[in-house]
Amino acid sequence: MKLIKKIILVLIFSVIYQGFSAIALPVNTGKQFLKISPLEEEIVYWYFLRIRVDERTKKYEILGSGNQIMSGTKQDFNKQVWWGVARRQIAIGPFFSQTEALNSRLYYKKSKDKVVETVVGEVPEQIHWFQMTVIQLKRIGAYQFSRSPAAVTSGSTSQFIDALYEGISFQMLSIGPFWDYTRAEEAKAIYRQNE
Repeated sequence: MKLIKKIILVLIFSVIYQGFSAIALPVNTGKQFLKISPLEEEIVYWYFLRIRVDERTKKYEILGSGNQIMSGTKQDFNKQVWWGVARRQIAIGPFFSQTEALNSRLYYKKSKDKVVETVVGEVPEQIHWFQMTVIQLKRIGAYQFSRSPAAVTSGSTSQFIDALYEGISFQMLSIGPFWDYTRAEEAKAIYRQNE
């Protein structure tokens, strides 16, 4: 009989103890144990560019860039690339500082004459970019990236501007400019995933 009372008391105390422990400890949502790599958490910046594909002249026409610089993780940017092409907008980026994104947006004007080479902050002498081909899918009202053998190109700001406006005459859109060559390669890889 004494043994049964002891067992019952032990069970009661263990239940009470577990009850107090559950109240005192925070509920585990699982997020505390989720390991996210630092690269996925790195904040990147981008903006949207609107272009028109002229089927008759086989040229691109820059309609304008959005006023807002967006930010998020690389994974967010990758989703925005898809979101944009479905709505005939091209996400330009990812840039690794807001200043870099702001400077990039200065160059995407309707014509080369409207480009004002006013920069925000200090821009490196050597910048980097790559070119993509954009196809307009008329039936679904979206864009698609076409595989093109573009490599990352490096040069000055004026060389980027020349490449951008010369390229749109041949249905090649320059993406950039990026301040770091390795980052330009990373950006190119993201666009390649979306071809």
